[in-house]
Amino acid sequence: MLLVVTADNHLGQYAASMPVARLEERRRRLREGFRRAVSYAVQHRAAAFLHAGDLFDTVDPRNLERVMVSHQLARLRDAGMTVVGIGGNHDTPRHTGQHGGYHAADIYASLGGLHFCAEPGEVTSVVIEHDGLTIQLGGVSWDPTLGPDDDPLADLAYPDPEAGRADWKVLLAHASPEGHRHPEAQDPYVRRQTIAALDTDVLILGHEHRRTFMEIEGCKVLVPGATERMRYGEFGHAPGFASIELGQQGTFRHRWHTFPAQPRLRLTVRANELIAAPVGLRDPDESVTEVVVRRVREASHPDQLTTLLLEGELPRDRYMELDFAHVQDVGMVNNFFFSINTDDLRLASEFGVATGSTVRLSQRQEVEAALRDLQPTTDEERAAVERCRERILAYYGGTEDD
Repeated sequence: MLLVVTADNHLGQYAASMPVARLEERRRRLREGFRRAVSYAVQHRAAAFLHAGDLFDTVDPRNLERVMVSHQLARLRDAGMTVVGIGGNHDTPRHTGQHGGYHAADIYASLGGLHFCAEPGEVTSVVIEHDGLTIQLGGVSWDPTLGPDDDPLADLAYPDPEAGRADWKVLLAHASPEGHRHPEAQDPYVRRQTIAALDTDVLILGHEHRRTFMEIEGCKVLVPGATERMRYGEFGHAPGFASIELGQQGTFRHRWHTFPAQPRLRLTVRANELIAAPVGLRDPDESVTEVVVRRVREASHPDQLTTLLLEGELPRDRYMELDFAHVQDVGMVNNFFFSINTDDLRLASEFGVATGSTVRLSQRQEVEAALRDLQPTTDEERAAVERCRERILAYYGGTEDD
């Protein structure tokens, strides 16, 4: 029995500062990742197509992405395939006041396009039969009320169907497995002891964009990963999806299906490169801006998402000579997308004393800092701050990560 598994497609992802034509091309690439997974399932006559959350990047995706998904689900339906999906942290409403608590995918479920397991903390499932095997496919959606140290699958019951336990039990969830959460993440995660106690043979986890596979006390845990490198800092993983083959007597095999990501680059220019020799490395005949522009041109590619990182301690007068607008223009002309990050750049006064905080270049960074200082404590406050953030950044323009 062949199952095709995908997650974290983030269809319709928005980048406020990306030019409209390039944003549309970027979104087309995201749609292509999902379409590839569907095409593989259809071509190889899979028994089921499984989605582990974050199909969309927001709770209110554009009509273009909605229609595209409907076309792909129709292909799966016409191929006689069972489709099961859950909601992730990006496409699950945070409360009933947001879109009435309904997921964008609920409309496909109401039309019979997929079995959508919308409830957090409660497994819903469907049983299918194929070549003498019975398989129970269950899922539990993201729970927006959980905190960073909570375990979304702790004490979770996954009951057998009335006919008795299936040959295989597969469970979909959207959370990082213990040991694979990003060090700076503040999301719930699934503990190893929880996985060991689950009554399931295969646990499929969305949320982490880097794919992985492990076995814990006989439970096979598969993270399919994302179908594209979605955000700043994602460089080490290959995008794609996974397939699983289930057989008699516990026979299990998984396979990764990889396709090229849109190229990314973090270009670092350190402060000593902008300080004239002999104290620094800059040729006095070359201006500060010319150094940065030369480095940008050398590293650019028209299909590349490039971030320029300025790091170190720079004298204030050298900083004032740097024409950021010109650097940005050169970067955008020579790359698919270009942004400047000064989080690790500090200014020194005329007395050589560094400032106590990093340089901020835009209203967006000021807004982000102000919202972080608010430190909301309740779900309602967090939701209000997030709505405020979305509206303000849409006006001022954000980064590709937004």
